Amino acid sequence: LLGNPRARTNLGTAYLDGQGVEQNLEEGILWLRLAASMGWPHATNALGDAYWDGRGLPKNRTEAVDLYRSASGQGQTTAMANLGRAYVQGEGVARDTVLGLSLLEQSMDLGNGFAPLHAGRFYLDGNDEVAADLNRARDMFLAATRRGARAGYLELARGYERGVFEGGENLELALRNAL
Repeated sequence: LLGNPRARTNLGTAYLDGQGVEQNLEEGILWLRLAASMGWPHATNALGDAYWDGRGLPKNRTEAVDLYRSASGQGQTTAMANLGRAYVQGEGVARDTVLGLSLLEQSMDLGNGFAPLHAGRFYLDGNDEVAADLNRARDMFLAATRRGARAGYLELARGYERGVFEGGENLELALRNAL
């Protein structure tokens, strides 16, 4: 791999996921740490995900947020979306809905596909600072699908099945999005 941080990140992710290699969480984390130590923000974000999910590392949302903040500061848009999600949810950091939505918006403006997914999930319920907005949630999920985030289709399917979007229950659209 000759010191290539992208290759090290890809190999680390392959080991974590067991894609093309036997799953080995320790090996995956090792490769991600090597790439992150070279200043590669994609690896830093991936390490944040490992801490966030407790995959290969002890679950530690505060450590995840620190890593997301670092990678976001280097312009990594998925880390920016993850940091925004953390602020909106108040996990690993004190809840700050306005800052969280601002980070999600910045990430969306830069073309990230996960940011509208996280924003859409927030807008389904809202909180005591920002009201739920079901039409905005639907629009965010649509934006996520256009940007390649397939989970947006599942969120649309669930919403149409439960009838939470304008027009009520629509099983045809639920099925179409699920497929």
